[in-house]
Amino acid sequence: MMKIDSLFLVSMVFGGFMLAQLLRDGVPASPYPTGDSVGMIVTPAESKPPMEQLQTGNGDLSPGDTSPDILPPYAHFTVTQGLHGFEYGHRAVDLSAGKGAPILSPIRGVVTQNQVDVYGNTILVIENERYRVTLLHGNFTVQVGEQVEQGQVIGAESNQGLTYDLNGRSCAGRDCGYHTHINIYDKMKGKNINPLKWFNQS
Repeated sequence: MMKIDSLFLVSMVFGGFMLAQLLRDGVPASPYPTGDSVGMIVTPAESKPPMEQLQTGNGDLSPGDTSPDILPPYAHFTVTQGLHGFEYGHRAVDLSAGKGAPILSPIRGVVTQNQVDVYGNTILVIENERYRVTLLHGNFTVQVGEQVEQGQVIGAESNQGLTYDLNGRSCAGRDCGYHTHINIYDKMKGKNINPLKWFNQS
């Protein structure tokens, strides 16, 4: 009898978890990338190879792209979620360097957006003639119209908006889910590119 009760309890817990996942997935998709990192694990930052070691021939890189036009938003980081966002027309990744870590501008350009959407996602967009870089969830400190230099501090890592813990629970008002969601659009190629190709991660 005890065995049946235990199996029933496990089944009920699993069923509740699946129902919660279905309810969460039923939320209307944001028009912006949300960085919903359900499996997000913030681990200590790892050392990465210097950007000078980037090689050509990495899929999204064209011949002649031997020097990085785009740098990661952190000096050291952990990839917390690989390519995602296809359902809303993006090709983004989530990176973490830890709560409050300085976020650096990946490109030299102009801030064209700094806003909060209806989901609470903080959205920063930096553009130049070649690229449009979209960053989410940070506490951004630069203003629309401001010229920023590559590598300049533009904010601090946070968990603003739709971020989740390992159990799929919202991190709103909680100490979890810290990361930066980054999307890069190549205006010359007319498509989103894989940021990890530039960041020497794939």
